[in-house]
Amino acid sequence: EKQEKDNTISEEKAKFTGGCKTVQNRTVINNKEVEMERRKKESEEIKEMGNKSFRGGDYKLAEEYYTSAILKYEENHVLFTNRAQARLRQNKFQEAVDDCKEAIKIKQDNLKTIVIIVKALRGLKDFQKAMDMLEIAEKIPNVDMKLVDNSRREVV
Repeated sequence: EKQEKDNTISEEKAKFTGGCKTVQNRTVINNKEVEMERRKKESEEIKEMGNKSFRGGDYKLAEEYYTSAILKYEENHVLFTNRAQARLRQNKFQEAVDDCKEAIKIKQDNLKTIVIIVKALRGLKDFQKAMDMLEIAEKIPNVDMKLVDNSRREVV
């Protein structure tokens, strides 16, 4: 009788858990999500160190911090834009352009990124591409046209 009861309990338990791998799979998914959140948080902390270095005028160190932050989490367009700005201050114009292109791949309508790429293109003396970028900037919804016009005056 006890054996029969145990068998019934086992059968009932099997109905609810039999072949159920979702518990294990969820854990794996959650671990990936937790890992991504951890990397994102670490990236933000490193970015803040980069911002502090940038504000202090140490653009080389800021560039290194932003690079480290990108290595932790590369889906944040701000990291590429900030590193581009640090590189721009060091006259690394082509690298700044490359960073802006990466930022634009992530977020197309960021005026700050476009202003930085325009300055970098101006540094490379590629005035036509700089003007083309400003035309793109004009198409951004609710764009600050004053900023676009100021950038255009700097190019010409």
